[in-house]
Amino acid sequence: MVAPLDLDQAVAAMEAANRLRVDTPTRIDLWSRHGFEGTVGLFESVQVRWSASGQASFVMRGSDPLAALVRSCRKNLVRVRIWYGSQHWDGRVWVSRDSGVGSEWKVTAECVGVERILDGILTYPEPLAGIEWAQVLRKSVYTGPVATGLLALVALNVQRLQRPHRQLGLPIDVIPKNPLLDGSPWRTWAVAMEPISQVAEEMLKDAQGYRLRVRQWLPGDEKPHPLWLHTTPRIVVDVVQSPWLYGVGGGLTVFSSLAREMATFVGDAVGWIAQGASRNLSKRWSELVNGKPIPAVIWQEGCPGVLDANVDNQHPQAAAAVVGGAAPDWLNTLIQDGSELAVTSLLGGLGIVMPGLGGIVGKALTNRVGTYQRTVDWSTLLQVGPEAIPETFQSTSAALTLSASQAARSALMEAAPQTFTELTVMDGMPWRFGEDFQVGDSLGWWHMDGELYVGPCTGVDMSVTREEGAVIKASIGTPPIIAPGEQAKRIASSAVTIANALTLKY
Repeated sequence: MVAPLDLDQAVAAMEAANRLRVDTPTRIDLWSRHGFEGTVGLFESVQVRWSASGQASFVMRGSDPLAALVRSCRKNLVRVRIWYGSQHWDGRVWVSRDSGVGSEWKVTAECVGVERILDGILTYPEPLAGIEWAQVLRKSVYTGPVATGLLALVALNVQRLQRPHRQLGLPIDVIPKNPLLDGSPWRTWAVAMEPISQVAEEMLKDAQGYRLRVRQWLPGDEKPHPLWLHTTPRIVVDVVQSPWLYGVGGGLTVFSSLAREMATFVGDAVGWIAQGASRNLSKRWSELVNGKPIPAVIWQEGCPGVLDANVDNQHPQAAAAVVGGAAPDWLNTLIQDGSELAVTSLLGGLGIVMPGLGGIVGKALTNRVGTYQRTVDWSTLLQVGPEAIPETFQSTSAALTLSASQAARSALMEAAPQTFTELTVMDGMPWRFGEDFQVGDSLGWWHMDGELYVGPCTGVDMSVTREEGAVIKASIGTPPIIAPGEQAKRIASSAVTIANALTLKY
């Protein structure tokens, strides 16, 4: 249990921080392929967003000696490191924009985070071969703890690009995990030419706080691991976990992780069956077995460092989900065979022989009934009442199937009430970004109404001007929405994927 914020501690931290705030603790360093180029002397403003797809921008004078380097981004690599105290954001200049005329013209640099490179690395079916025309398999199949699997996926495709005739030695290093001590949840996936960033986002959803971390290492930085021998800039990829409180299935080995997966499968399947009674049954079971995130920090009403707080409570968008668009194969087959038999028997009794007529009638009657199904969220309906938004529609391949039922429940989870929180705070009063919490950690806001809002930090925006100093804005989202039965379906689907791989269907 995280203790409430000590207000006396907050006041003391604020006073100490104010004494130290003589100048804005921010600087912008620029690097090229050839090494360190210098520090931007007089930037006018800088905005940084730390997130899964970070962004930054800064404005500098056109007369700055480094303006020409920034403007060369059209044909050169311009690395950017924006320092904020002891923390830094890394990326590259993506767009440079000139504005103004005369001696007052300015250059605006729009930057993307270092993790942007993963958007441009495809997952080949056979990365070891690495030759496009030699990709015999249609998909590459991985199964096991997600941390080990993702790092292996990155490493295999990076080595493909590190060959001299490919990418001139792509400067990326992957820090592996010990597979036997990998307690991350199990995943199975089949990939072919999908960006690594997309695969990671999909596989790490609801992955017990694990996230793929991409960093820029520059000469002078702390070594990522003791055997680091590089002396030139490198990109470092690893997997980290946010603070996490383990459940009864705790343990940090591959075996404990596999046991949790099996227990999750059973509990989630039961939750899927009983979903009409309780939307949160599967969630409570998952927290019992897998645990739940621990808030890294909690702000509360009255803390001097909090400048503004916004809480969005979203009304339920629908009390029922209608899915479908076609009748299932089993029903169409039953109708077609039954109609064909009935027509043939009727005509035979009348002494009429018309070959094929029964089949024509049967086909005409398919997809006439059983094309849609409706699933009700009784929790929403009982809470809101008869004036709840009645229903939403989601097209699926066929109704009256397990896939259609799962699609309906997923649609209801997306339509369920949600909460989003955004806090604007003076950094370091008392919590400091980068030291006390990171993007991806769970954060809390103790509202004046007494309710504690807790969710993952989806992004941190920093704005710095020389007049106002630094202000950060932390976005707290809704925890990942996993519909009842989704985890059980994922585990069952993984078994099918493995079977297809072993029988060379991929």
